Amino acid sequence: MQEIDEQELLKCISILQRKTQIFLNSRLDGLGITGGQAPFLVAVCQRGSMAQNHLCEVMDMSRGTVAKMLAKLEEEGYVKRCCNPDDARAVDVYPTERAQALYSKLCQHGKECIEKMTEDMSQVECMAFYELMRKACSNMTQPR
Repeated sequence: MQEIDEQELLKCISILQRKTQIFLNSRLDGLGITGGQAPFLVAVCQRGSMAQNHLCEVMDMSRGTVAKMLAKLEEEGYVKRCCNPDDARAVDVYPTERAQALYSKLCQHGKECIEKMTEDMSQVECMAFYELMRKACSNMTQPR
């Protein structure tokens, strides 16, 4: 069995992340959002509304990072944040009509990105890739 070259694997992960952002940014050019903003809009549009803290969990990001991203998206007219009527400490996030109008395009570009990433993979390889990526993400989320 071949040994894993850890540095090569880390380099591949870095390249995949960077190339994914480049791909998405090129597809989203002219829509007014970036590849980094797209997952936030997709998550909020899919649910119609959600608590900001729940979005932190969904995106696996800190409250500060999510708050900054939402502030930018709110400033640009893609989301609206309001106090939760049942809990004054909580903030709910809603997609605007502007975000809803982009939702199908965001999903299509995401699908194109995955198709590009997996174009030489069989269906079995695609499913294995997906499951392994989910497992790797889960492993990195769990505390050591």
